[in-house]
Amino acid sequence: MARQVLGFLDAGMHPAQAFQARATWPESADKFLLVFESLVFGYQYDDQFCSVIRNRKAADDVLSLPETRKFMDAVKVAYDKECGVEADAAVELPEEQVTAAAIADLESLCMSSAEAFLAEHPDHSRAATVSSGVAAAQRKVHGQVSLLIDKEEGLGKEIAATLASQVRRDVKSYVVIVLDCKSLCEAGSQARYRLPPTRPAQLQRLCKAFLEARAGTMLEGDVFVCLDAGKDSVEPALLKALGMQKGADVLRHMVIYSQESCEARLERTSKAALDLTERALLISTEGISFKVQARKFVPGTTRGNVIGPLSKTCWNDPLLTWTLCYKQKKAVYSAANLPLPGGSCDAEHAKDPPVKNDDRVPVFFHESTPLVAHELLHALQGKAILDFSPGSGAWAMAAIRARVPYTGVAMTETRKALLTKRLVSLTLEAMVDSNDDLYEAAYASELQQARAAVGAGVPVIQAGASAPAPQPAPPSRPTPAPTPTPAPSSSADEDGNAPTNTREELMKRLMGQ
Repeated sequence: MARQVLGFLDAGMHPAQAFQARATWPESADKFLLVFESLVFGYQYDDQFCSVIRNRKAADDVLSLPETRKFMDAVKVAYDKECGVEADAAVELPEEQVTAAAIADLESLCMSSAEAFLAEHPDHSRAATVSSGVAAAQRKVHGQVSLLIDKEEGLGKEIAATLASQVRRDVKSYVVIVLDCKSLCEAGSQARYRLPPTRPAQLQRLCKAFLEARAGTMLEGDVFVCLDAGKDSVEPALLKALGMQKGADVLRHMVIYSQESCEARLERTSKAALDLTERALLISTEGISFKVQARKFVPGTTRGNVIGPLSKTCWNDPLLTWTLCYKQKKAVYSAANLPLPGGSCDAEHAKDPPVKNDDRVPVFFHESTPLVAHELLHALQGKAILDFSPGSGAWAMAAIRARVPYTGVAMTETRKALLTKRLVSLTLEAMVDSNDDLYEAAYASELQQARAAVGAGVPVIQAGASAPAPQPAPPSRPTPAPTPTPAPSSSADEDGNAPTNTREELMKRLMGQ
C-alpha cells in the first residue's frame, strides 16, 4: 500500500534486488520510509489516510501529531547521529528544568553593564542605585511587551486579550502584524547555508490565530508585514491563509543588502547565485497611506519602496547577533521547529564540522537586519505590534523605543524567558547611551560613577544589539573579538562625564558603510 501511494522508490529493480539495495540506505532514510509504512498499515481506513498523504499540507499536520511524533523523532535521532551532532539529554528533561538551566547559563553570557556590576559587586554602596535602573528597565519591558506561547488551540483568544490587539486603529497610524518567514523555524542541519523551510501548516495555524483574534477578518487599520525570504511561494500561501486571495491590497517593498555582507556570512567562495534582496509584503484591506518623511536611518523618504542598502549582521559579531550555546538554542526552538532539511548543500558546505552542544551559535541565522523593523515601523507610524516571529527581539525593541504595546508569540517557555531577559539587558544598554531614544542621563551618570568607583576592571559583557541599539564602549578601544570573553562596554573618561558611545559605528556597520 505504501509503495503504491509513494511510488516505487526502487523502480526498475527486481524486488529481491530492491530490498538488498534498501539495506544499504542510511539509517535515517530507512526510518523515514518506515514512518509512512507504519502509519498506513496501522490505520483502519487506508483510503482516507492515503488521500492525506497526497495532500502535502495535511501530511505535515499528521506528522506533527503526538502519535506520529515518535516516528519522526526516531528519524531525527538517526540523522543527527549520521551528521555527528551530539545528542542532548537536557532537552528531554521537563521544560521547567531546561528553562532554568538555560537561564543560569545565560547569566554569564548576555549581561548588560549594569547587570554585570551588580553581579560582581552586590554589596557596593552604589548597588541600590544601579539596581533601581535595572528595575526601571524591567518595568519598561513588562509594561509594553507581552509574550505568549505558541499552541494549537486557544492562541487567538489570548492574542485578543492583549493590549496590542485592543488598540484602536486608523488609516494614519496602523497596527502592524509581523511575520518573518526566516524566524519561524530552522533547518535541522547546516542551517547557516539553508533558508528555513516555509511550512504551510504552521503558516495557516498562525494566520488562523490572528483571524480568530480579529473575529474572522482583517480590520481597517491592520497592516500585515511579511518578510518573505525572497521566496515567490510565500505571498500566495499567506493570502490564502488569510482568506484574502481577492480584494487584498499588497505593497511590495524591496530590502537590499550589500554583497560584501552576504558573502562574509558564507565564509567561503561558492558558485551559487547570491541573493542580495528580500521583499517586505505589506498586506491590508485598503490602500496604505504613508506619511512622507525622511527614513529613520537610511537614505531616502518613506515614499519610496526600497530600503537600503543595508549590511546583514555578521554572525561572528557579538555586538549585533544574539548567540547561545547550541543546547540552549535547541531548547529555544524545540524539536518540532528544527525540521530535517529538504534540500542539498554544496559539497564544500557539507564538509563543515558537526555542531557540539557547547558551541556558541547565532540563535537565528537568517533573521532580517534589525534596521528593517525600525524603518517599517517608522514608515507605518505603527501604534501597536503583533509579532508571530519575535526572533532576537528587533520588533520588540522598536516598540519599546516608540513606546507602543507589543505582543509576540514565542515557540517555547524557554524562548519566552530568555527573550524577556535579553530585552531587559538591551533596554539597560539603551538607557546609558546618549544617542538612544531611551537614554536617561541621571542613571547613566550614576552607573558611570559606580563603575569608576570600583576601577576599570569590572567585567561587562555586551548584551548584543537586537536593533540599532546602544553599545557603550570607549572609542579608543578596538571592536571586541567575536568570542564570549567579557569585554568592557563603557568606562569613565578622565573628566568623569557620561560614557562615550559607539552607536554611530554600529549604525555604519548595519548600513554597510
